[in-house]
Amino acid sequence: GQDFAFEQDGRVLVSVGRPSASFTGERLSALYRNIEERLNALPGVTGASLALYNPLTDNWGEGVVIAGKPQTEPGEQTSASWDRVSANYLQDLGVTLVEGRHFSAADTATTEHVAVVNEAFVKRFFTADEDPIDQHFGVNLPENANTYRIVGVVRDARFAGFQLDRPMRPMFFVALAQTVDYANPMMQRVETASHYAGGILLVTNVPPGVLEAQVARVLSDADPNLTVLSVRTLTDQVARTFDQPRAVASLAGLFGVVALVLAAIG
Repeated sequence: GQDFAFEQDGRVLVSVGRPSASFTGERLSALYRNIEERLNALPGVTGASLALYNPLTDNWGEGVVIAGKPQTEPGEQTSASWDRVSANYLQDLGVTLVEGRHFSAADTATTEHVAVVNEAFVKRFFTADEDPIDQHFGVNLPENANTYRIVGVVRDARFAGFQLDRPMRPMFFVALAQTVDYANPMMQRVETASHYAGGILLVTNVPPGVLEAQVARVLSDADPNLTVLSVRTLTDQVARTFDQPRAVASLAGLFGVVALVLAAIG
C-alpha cells in the first residue's frame, strides 16, 4: 500500500458547513475555539482539531515567494499546496515532525505569523545546505516574502486527493488562530475565506454513526447554521480516494465504448 505519512487508525474526518455570516474575525476564532473544546470533551474522543480542509478532501494552492531569494516566474515550480490548521491538528493526525516544532496554543492572533512546511517544500525552495528553520516566505506577491517564519518541518503527508501516482507536492501549513492583514484586496479575500474551517479531525474509536449525532449537537449548540456534511473514518476516505481514479478510468472506458458504437451506427 501507499504510505500517506499520517495515522489512519482511530481517525475520523468530519466535513462541516459554513457558520452564520455574523461570525467573522475574532468572533469566528472564538466560535472555533469553543467547538474544539467541546468536541475534546466528548466521551471516547482523545483529540479534536479543525482545519480549512481534511486530507484527501480538497486542495488549496498558492505561489510561494521566499525572502532573500530572487523572484522566479510564477508557475508549477513556484507553487505549493497549503492548509490552515488549529494548534494540535498535525499532532492529532500523526504527522511526523522532522525538525523544529509543531504549532502550539502560544501561536495566537497577536504573535508573529508562523508556518510549518513539508520536506518537499524544503527540497523545492531551499538548497541542501540551507536550514529552512527561521527562513521567511509568503504567497503570490514579492511584497509578501516576509509574511511567515518557518518554525517546523514535517514529513510529506498526502493531503491532495489527486495525482496519487505523483511525488508529494510541496506544502505548508499556517495557524487557524492567525490572520495576515494584506494590503492587496484579492489576497485579503483569500485570507478571510481560508479561516472558515471545513474539516474537523477526531481521534477516537467511537463509530462514525454514533459520533455524528454528538458532533451535530455540539455544532448546532454553537451556531444553528453549522451542519455536519459527512462523517467518515480516515481509512474510508483513503479507500474512496483510490476508488475515484478507478471510477474515472472505468467511466473513460465506457465513453470510449459509446463513441465506438456511435461511430459504427453512424
